[in-house]
Amino acid sequence: MDEFMKGQLRPDEEILWTGSPHNVQLFEKTCKPGLLMRWAICLVFVAMAAAYTVYATGMGFEATNILIVCSVVLLCTGAAAVTPVMVTKSLGKSYTYYITNKRFIAYKEGVSPRIDWREIADVAEIAIEMIDKTHGNIYLGGKTKAAVSGLRTDIRSNYSADYKNTTLVFCSIDNAADVYDFFPSGIKVGRIMDEAKKTA
Repeated sequence: MDEFMKGQLRPDEEILWTGSPHNVQLFEKTCKPGLLMRWAICLVFVAMAAAYTVYATGMGFEATNILIVCSVVLLCTGAAAVTPVMVTKSLGKSYTYYITNKRFIAYKEGVSPRIDWREIADVAEIAIEMIDKTHGNIYLGGKTKAAVSGLRTDIRSNYSADYKNTTLVFCSIDNAADVYDFFPSGIKVGRIMDEAKKTA
Protein backbone atom coordinates (compact mmCIF):
# COMPACT_ATOMS: atom_id res chain seq x y z
CA MET A 1 0.00 0.00 0.00
CA ASP A 2 1.44 3.37 -1.00
CA GLU A 3 1.57 6.49 1.14
CA PHE A 4 -1.42 8.14 -0.53
CA MET A 5 -3.69 5.21 0.27
CA LYS A 6 -2.35 4.94 3.80
CA GLY A 7 -3.29 8.58 4.29
CA GLN A 8 -6.87 7.89 3.19
CA LEU A 9 -7.58 5.37 5.91
CA ARG A 10 -9.37 6.57 9.00
CA PRO A 11 -7.73 6.15 12.43
CA ASP A 12 -10.12 3.34 13.41
CA GLU A 13 -10.25 1.71 9.95
CA GLU A 14 -8.95 -1.83 9.47
CA ILE A 15 -8.41 -3.51 6.08
CA LEU A 16 -10.18 -6.89 5.92
CA TRP A 17 -9.61 -7.74 2.24
CA THR A 18 -7.70 -6.37 -0.74
CA GLY A 19 -7.71 -7.35 -4.40
CA SER A 20 -7.15 -6.11 -7.94
CA PRO A 21 -8.64 -6.76 -11.39
CA HIS A 22 -7.10 -9.95 -12.75
CA ASN A 23 -6.95 -11.27 -16.31
CA VAL A 24 -9.35 -8.59 -17.57
CA GLN A 25 -10.89 -9.51 -20.94
CA LEU A 26 -11.81 -6.76 -23.39
CA PHE A 27 -14.79 -8.71 -24.74
CA GLU A 28 -16.17 -9.84 -21.42
CA LYS A 29 -19.82 -10.83 -21.86
CA THR A 30 -21.19 -7.96 -19.76
CA CYS A 31 -19.14 -5.30 -21.60
CA LYS A 32 -19.37 -6.64 -25.17
CA PRO A 33 -22.72 -5.09 -26.21
CA GLY A 34 -21.72 -1.58 -25.07
CA LEU A 35 -18.29 -1.89 -26.67
CA LEU A 36 -19.69 -3.01 -30.02
CA MET A 37 -22.26 -0.21 -29.91
CA ARG A 38 -19.53 2.35 -29.22
CA TRP A 39 -17.44 1.11 -32.15
CA ALA A 40 -20.48 1.07 -34.45
CA ILE A 41 -21.15 4.72 -33.59
CA CYS A 42 -17.48 5.51 -34.24
CA LEU A 43 -17.75 3.92 -37.69
CA VAL A 44 -20.80 6.06 -38.42
CA PHE A 45 -18.81 9.20 -37.60
CA VAL A 46 -15.92 8.04 -39.80
CA ALA A 47 -18.38 7.48 -42.65
CA MET A 48 -19.89 10.93 -42.06
CA ALA A 49 -16.42 12.50 -42.19
CA ALA A 50 -15.75 10.74 -45.50
CA ALA A 51 -19.12 11.84 -46.89
CA TYR A 52 -18.49 15.40 -45.75
CA THR A 53 -15.10 15.39 -47.49
CA VAL A 54 -16.66 14.32 -50.79
CA TYR A 55 -19.49 16.83 -50.46
CA ALA A 56 -17.29 19.75 -49.36
CA THR A 57 -14.76 19.07 -52.13
CA GLY A 58 -17.53 18.99 -54.71
CA MET A 59 -18.92 22.26 -53.39
CA GLY A 60 -15.50 23.89 -53.62
CA PHE A 61 -14.95 24.42 -49.92
CA GLU A 62 -11.51 25.50 -48.88
CA ALA A 63 -9.21 22.49 -48.41
CA THR A 64 -7.85 23.77 -45.09
CA ASN A 65 -11.33 23.99 -43.59
CA ILE A 66 -12.19 20.50 -44.80
CA LEU A 67 -9.00 19.16 -43.26
CA ILE A 68 -9.67 20.87 -39.91
CA VAL A 69 -13.24 19.56 -39.66
CA CYS A 70 -12.31 16.01 -40.62
CA SER A 71 -9.27 15.98 -38.34
CA VAL A 72 -11.31 17.03 -35.30
CA VAL A 73 -14.00 14.42 -36.02
CA LEU A 74 -11.48 11.64 -36.60
CA LEU A 75 -9.41 12.52 -33.53
CA CYS A 76 -12.48 12.53 -31.26
CA THR A 77 -13.76 9.32 -32.84
CA GLY A 78 -10.38 7.62 -32.46
CA ALA A 79 -10.17 8.63 -28.80
CA ALA A 80 -13.67 7.28 -28.15
CA ALA A 81 -12.80 3.98 -29.86
CA VAL A 82 -9.48 3.47 -28.07
CA THR A 83 -10.54 4.53 -24.56
CA PRO A 84 -12.17 1.19 -23.57
CA VAL A 85 -9.02 -0.67 -24.64
CA MET A 86 -6.78 1.65 -22.61
CA VAL A 87 -9.00 1.49 -19.52
CA THR A 88 -9.14 -2.31 -19.72
CA LYS A 89 -5.35 -2.49 -19.83
CA SER A 90 -4.96 -0.03 -16.95
CA LEU A 91 -7.36 -1.83 -14.62
CA GLY A 92 -5.00 -4.60 -13.59
CA LYS A 93 -2.01 -2.27 -13.37
CA SER A 94 -3.48 0.72 -11.55
CA TYR A 95 -6.54 -0.35 -9.56
CA THR A 96 -6.73 -1.84 -6.08
CA TYR A 97 -9.90 -2.61 -4.16
CA TYR A 98 -10.32 -2.75 -0.40
CA ILE A 99 -12.93 -3.90 2.06
CA THR A 100 -12.45 -2.41 5.50
CA ASN A 101 -14.52 -2.47 8.65
CA LYS A 102 -15.95 0.90 7.53
CA ARG A 103 -15.98 1.10 3.74
CA PHE A 104 -15.71 -0.49 0.31
CA ILE A 105 -12.89 1.35 -1.48
CA ALA A 106 -11.71 1.55 -5.11
CA TYR A 107 -8.32 3.16 -5.55
CA LYS A 108 -6.47 4.16 -8.71
CA GLU A 109 -2.80 4.95 -8.23
CA GLY A 110 -0.78 7.18 -10.52
CA VAL A 111 0.43 10.75 -10.91
CA SER A 112 -3.00 11.98 -9.80
CA PRO A 113 -4.28 9.18 -7.54
CA ARG A 114 -8.03 8.94 -7.06
CA ILE A 115 -10.23 7.12 -4.61
CA ASP A 116 -13.92 6.29 -4.55
CA TRP A 117 -15.77 4.46 -1.81
CA ARG A 118 -19.08 3.52 -0.28
CA GLU A 119 -19.79 3.52 3.41
CA ILE A 120 -20.82 0.03 4.53
CA ALA A 121 -23.90 1.55 6.15
CA ASP A 122 -25.01 2.90 2.74
CA VAL A 123 -24.80 -0.46 0.92
CA ALA A 124 -27.95 -2.56 1.26
CA GLU A 125 -27.33 -5.01 -1.57
CA ILE A 126 -24.37 -6.68 -3.29
CA ALA A 127 -24.38 -8.77 -6.47
CA ILE A 128 -21.57 -11.09 -7.52
CA GLU A 129 -21.64 -11.67 -11.27
CA MET A 130 -19.50 -14.67 -12.21
CA ILE A 131 -17.65 -14.16 -15.52
CA ASP A 132 -16.23 -17.69 -15.47
CA LYS A 133 -15.62 -20.33 -12.83
CA THR A 134 -13.49 -18.04 -10.65
CA HIS A 135 -13.59 -14.45 -11.94
CA GLY A 136 -16.45 -12.10 -11.17
CA ASN A 137 -17.63 -8.52 -11.02
CA ILE A 138 -18.83 -7.39 -7.61
CA TYR A 139 -21.59 -4.76 -7.65
CA LEU A 140 -21.65 -2.93 -4.33
CA GLY A 141 -25.17 -1.53 -4.38
CA GLY A 142 -26.69 -4.10 -6.70
CA LYS A 143 -26.39 -4.76 -10.43
CA THR A 144 -28.15 -1.92 -12.24
CA LYS A 145 -28.13 -0.71 -15.86
CA ALA A 146 -26.09 2.32 -14.82
CA ALA A 147 -23.55 0.09 -13.06
CA VAL A 148 -23.18 -2.15 -16.11
CA SER A 149 -22.80 0.78 -18.52
CA GLY A 150 -20.13 2.27 -16.29
CA LEU A 151 -18.51 -1.06 -15.40
CA ARG A 152 -15.02 -0.05 -16.50
CA THR A 153 -15.41 3.69 -16.29
CA ASP A 154 -12.29 5.36 -14.98
CA ILE A 155 -12.38 6.85 -11.48
CA ARG A 156 -12.65 10.44 -12.62
CA SER A 157 -12.92 12.13 -9.27
CA ASN A 158 -12.65 11.48 -5.58
CA TYR A 159 -15.66 10.52 -3.50
CA SER A 160 -18.68 12.78 -3.38
CA ALA A 161 -21.72 12.46 -1.13
CA ASP A 162 -23.78 12.34 -4.34
CA TYR A 163 -22.32 8.88 -4.99
CA LYS A 164 -23.55 7.26 -1.78
CA ASN A 165 -26.62 5.62 -3.38
CA THR A 166 -24.92 4.60 -6.62
CA THR A 167 -23.26 1.25 -7.23
CA LEU A 168 -19.49 0.88 -6.92
CA VAL A 169 -18.02 -2.03 -8.91
CA PHE A 170 -15.00 -4.21 -8.21
CA CYS A 171 -14.08 -5.50 -11.70
CA SER A 172 -12.74 -8.92 -12.68
CA ILE A 173 -11.92 -10.18 -9.21
CA ASP A 174 -10.22 -13.59 -9.00
CA ASN A 175 -12.01 -16.04 -6.68
CA ALA A 176 -14.84 -13.52 -6.48
CA ALA A 177 -17.19 -15.86 -4.63
CA ASP A 178 -14.69 -16.08 -1.75
CA VAL A 179 -15.00 -12.32 -1.15
CA TYR A 180 -18.47 -13.10 0.23
CA ASP A 181 -16.80 -14.01 3.53
CA PHE A 182 -15.70 -10.40 3.99
CA PHE A 183 -19.10 -8.78 3.45
CA PRO A 184 -20.72 -7.46 6.62
CA SER A 185 -23.72 -9.38 7.85
CA GLY A 186 -27.03 -7.71 7.09
CA ILE A 187 -26.23 -6.93 3.45
CA LYS A 188 -28.27 -8.89 0.93
CA VAL A 189 -25.92 -10.77 -1.42
CA GLY A 190 -26.98 -12.28 -4.74
CA ARG A 191 -24.85 -14.37 -7.09
CA ILE A 192 -25.42 -14.09 -10.84
CA MET A 193 -24.04 -17.05 -12.76
CA ASP A 194 -22.80 -16.76 -16.33
CA GLU A 195 -25.41 -18.71 -18.32
CA ALA A 196 -22.75 -20.06 -20.68
CA LYS A 197 -20.93 -21.64 -17.74
CA LYS A 198 -24.10 -23.11 -16.21
CA THR A 199 -24.49 -25.43 -19.16
CA ALA A 200 -20.77 -26.15 -19.60
